Amino acid sequence: MQVNKNISPRTRVHKHIRQLLSYGQLVHGESLPSELTLSSELGVARTTVRAAMQEMEQAGLVKMVNRRRIICQSPVLDNKSIVSQSVVVVDSETYKADTPGEGWEYRILSGLSIAAHTNKFNTLILHANDNIEETLLSTLQESPVGLIILHENSVIHEQTEKLFKLLTNINIPTVCYGSGIVSDYKGVDIVTSDHYLGSYKVTEWLINHGCRRIVRFWRLNSAQEKRPIWLKKRDEGYETAMNNAGLSILPAIEYHETEYTNESDQKIFQRKGYEAAGRLAEYMHEWGEIDAVVAISDGVVPSLGYACTILNYKPNDDIWLAGYDNISSFNPDMQWEPIYPIVTVDKQNHKIGKQLIDMIMLRRTEKISLSTKPYTHILKPILIENKSSIEIKDSVAAKLPIIKNNRNQIVLTDSVVSTSDKPNKQKGEV
Repeated sequence: MQVNKNISPRTRVHKHIRQLLSYGQLVHGESLPSELTLSSELGVARTTVRAAMQEMEQAGLVKMVNRRRIICQSPVLDNKSIVSQSVVVVDSETYKADTPGEGWEYRILSGLSIAAHTNKFNTLILHANDNIEETLLSTLQESPVGLIILHENSVIHEQTEKLFKLLTNINIPTVCYGSGIVSDYKGVDIVTSDHYLGSYKVTEWLINHGCRRIVRFWRLNSAQEKRPIWLKKRDEGYETAMNNAGLSILPAIEYHETEYTNESDQKIFQRKGYEAAGRLAEYMHEWGEIDAVVAISDGVVPSLGYACTILNYKPNDDIWLAGYDNISSFNPDMQWEPIYPIVTVDKQNHKIGKQLIDMIMLRRTEKISLSTKPYTHILKPILIENKSSIEIKDSVAAKLPIIKNNRNQIVLTDSVVSTSDKPNKQKGEV
């Protein structure tokens, strides 16, 4: 076995035994490996093993029957302990005090917290730092209701892979949020959004409203070292819609945003706008004029609108701006350039949060046995039209029968949602 010699010998013994207990490789009443075996496997002295066992006996983890035999002693848990009545959430996101509380992470957390409360459970959030494996091992010993892993950007990195392997032999319902993740581990289910369909719907909508030269604007977060898996799905959705319409697929504008520090929020916004303007100008110089831009997220739309203004284009008039995530109302950049995407996609993050809890409950009630293969639940996104920026043709709307009227929204049969604001502009012929 691989031995971590960066930790003290006694801690090495403690960690090894705790892992055997958590993985289910040692059960109550079963004999532990001998002192000699543990000493050889862990590369420590027998006296160190003996001292560690005495400490673990005091903690109630083992029982020393005699000098040659030590048995596993499962800890007696308090049925009213918080962990045993909680869903544990592992979250890699770092939240800032001045960040508006309505990003996709907040909505998922809100949805799962409400769903957990409805099922009379608590939520316990653990931050996925460098010590998450050890922290999780300790927490799982108290048998929580279930485990949820929120996987930021859906790129399977080493840390999350370790967590999956850690859960292979643990009989606790586990579900992971993340696009494009394929779980080969027993009992680890996946809940995700259909990025292919969302991208396809946005592109199709633009085409149906007269746009022909549609470019993808993929400005990636500086922390994203690898290209997100879900972005490939977005590309595929765009390409399918363009191919179906017999239109040319334009190359995407893709880059990592520049990190600006020690500057005001407004100054940073302006710099991002000028950077976007430079990339758009260079792109159109090489590939020709465009009539629509599909942004990677609504959060990018204000700086794109500012970039259009710099280049003497009127945003959502000369160049239409489409978004994703439906977060404009909570985007801090809206204070500098209050422009909404002409059409965007709502991934239904609140519903995703609820679905994460629902999957755990299905496993707990044995409607889906923990021994079955992992289950993947893909939620369909909703298309949101901003009618304050665009007039919807009667000929297009006629193809989409109304099935429900909810406050100021009209829900259509192909999952398109329109606000009730009046239009002011018609773009091309359909």
